[in-house]
Amino acid sequence: MPTPAGPGLPPSGSCSTNLNHKTLEMIVREHLDSLAEQIPSAMTHDPRGPRQEVTLPRDIGDYLRSSAQTWAEMTEILVKCKQLDQAANTLALDSYQKTRAADINIVTIAMEGDLHKLMKIREATNRFSQDVRAIWDEPPRTGN
Repeated sequence: MPTPAGPGLPPSGSCSTNLNHKTLEMIVREHLDSLAEQIPSAMTHDPRGPRQEVTLPRDIGDYLRSSAQTWAEMTEILVKCKQLDQAANTLALDSYQKTRAADINIVTIAMEGDLHKLMKIREATNRFSQDVRAIWDEPPRTGN
């Protein structure tokens, strides 16, 4: 029985021969369950103090706050995964074996560019998560 799909992922066992896609799917699935388990507990923690009344807007805000944090954590996991280093080494080795050239700088430069973009995405998701927390955690406004 195939594993249910996570956000943006096809069910496991779907027809894909792309090794990179399968590697990404494996990494995401490995961490998604543990991160998803944190969402309900994160929603029960309210830095503004004890919950006085449960409302749909408050539940939605708590969910979005914890989802933004989960997204930032997943981004961190993906950017730091050991498979990125393995992919860089494999790409360089494949290039060398095909060309027998000692100069693999073109491959390295292309991958470094992508890694730089991933670092910028990590920074952006962290800022987004912090912005969402700051907005949601600010004390409620009192009427004047």
